[in-house]
Amino acid sequence: GHKLTGIELVGGMLERAKEKMQGLGEHFRNNAVLIHDDILRTDWGSGYDLVIIGCNAFYELPSPDIQEACIQRGFDALAPGGYLFIDSNDYKGNWGSISCEVERVIFEGTLSDGSYAQMILKHDSFDDKENILDFTHKVVVKTPDGKEQTFSYSRSKHPVTADEVKSWLDKHSFNILNIFGDFKGNPYHKDSNRAIFWAQK
Repeated sequence: GHKLTGIELVGGMLERAKEKMQGLGEHFRNNAVLIHDDILRTDWGSGYDLVIIGCNAFYELPSPDIQEACIQRGFDALAPGGYLFIDSNDYKGNWGSISCEVERVIFEGTLSDGSYAQMILKHDSFDDKENILDFTHKVVVKTPDGKEQTFSYSRSKHPVTADEVKSWLDKHSFNILNIFGDFKGNPYHKDSNRAIFWAQK
């Protein structure tokens, strides 16, 4: 019975979401709105009971300024007393030690048409002062007829820490109700791999 709004920049991801929604019934489809836009440019709406920034979404953003801006946008979108859920890895300061020479296969498998695909990651550089990783993604697709195509693109990431998220929530007047260290609901501690925040406007 909940009404859902989803915002996504990549058209292919929205199409996959729409395909999955088709099997969930008319009532669900009528209560879900998907917006194809940049989260920092589009209007999130207002009066929401819950805003979810989950599944390492912060790791898809290139700078702490943009990550913090999402928390401010979340505050503005929530109704008074509404909740914010943030789920991210807790960066431990170890990315600078990763070799910038080695290519790593991070996803691979056979597609529905029989093609074989790999996504390969290569670290290009890491700014230890600003904690900004510049890297290259390479996608290699081999079709059943033996043809091979390669696509490459460059990106940046800012690995976020629990302390950063906490400081942003405090700055933007959220009341942090709980911090979990894993998906089982165990309390966060300094060695936790994740930092999952449950906060209230």
